[in-house]
Amino acid sequence: MNRNLMLGLLLGLASAAPVSRLEGKPAPVPIGSLSIGMHTALNATRATIMQWALVVDGAAAQDECDTPGRDSCDCTFWNGILCSNPHAREDVRTMACSALSRAQSADGMLWRSPWEASAQNSTNPDFFSRDQGLGTLAALTMLRSNQTFYAPWLSYITSHKGYMCPGMWDCRLTMPFWCTFDKVARFGDITEPSPSLMVPKLGAGVCNNDHSYVYVSTAVDAKGSALHLAALDVYIRRTISDWDAVIQAAADKLHSREPLNPFFQWLSTGASDDLGRLVLSQVPMYNKTRGSERKQWSFCRDDAEQAYKQSMGWEFVFLIDHLLAAPISNSSAV
Repeated sequence: MNRNLMLGLLLGLASAAPVSRLEGKPAPVPIGSLSIGMHTALNATRATIMQWALVVDGAAAQDECDTPGRDSCDCTFWNGILCSNPHAREDVRTMACSALSRAQSADGMLWRSPWEASAQNSTNPDFFSRDQGLGTLAALTMLRSNQTFYAPWLSYITSHKGYMCPGMWDCRLTMPFWCTFDKVARFGDITEPSPSLMVPKLGAGVCNNDHSYVYVSTAVDAKGSALHLAALDVYIRRTISDWDAVIQAAADKLHSREPLNPFFQWLSTGASDDLGRLVLSQVPMYNKTRGSERKQWSFCRDDAEQAYKQSMGWEFVFLIDHLLAAPISNSSAV
């Protein structure tokens, strides 16, 4: 076994000790509620974002995705997350889920964007990655019945000995990524990945404690992209109703580490007018004549970066659709 992987596992188990006693202990998924005033305000803000959020080749995208060089722009990642939302409106769901299908080549491999799949080439040396894979697994909670999408993808991974793209470490099914993959497959009643594809080969039983591994990621992963990936592990388990006190603790840890991240707050507390106000304060006022930039999925950046000032808009559409599905409270305040 790779020495760094072994050290990581040992450190992870040590970090998980404080919450291991909570494993399997029931905890309600935080739903929350909104006042009618906040519901109305968020709905109006969503409509405004939809007027300026960028679509390239029928996929949610960011500025500079529509340049002659066609950078990958991680479209599979963003559209996978958008596709996963059971509360997404039909226009967004159709666009996002279709983008994933079009990012798949005839051999079953997934690429970072539909145009890279079409060109069979990428501006990124990693044609795919575990980041993109997590976005895809999130989408599979909605696309699980689409065997024309999933079966070829799993077949590609299996025939390439656990690689989601040719020969790149970032495309391997490491543990706990394999555990998330397996859980999504079980949830969807679709073919599970073979334990032989896991790196290191620890066997499927290692996933019996996967909630503790998720908690560790939320506690120790670097702020920014890595912590957002840990949040996606929490989000996927929320989506498949795999929630307990450990996953709640993981969501709370996310929120405590990045208190101004609206996605992390929603995972921890559910909908509220306080969260709605945070969202409304972060959605930028897009102005094309001033050269506004739509380049960030801001939830995957450190609070200190204030990346929401360059938001691509789509991350807020994703979260607002979740918030608008919350019950209406008796309060009328915004």
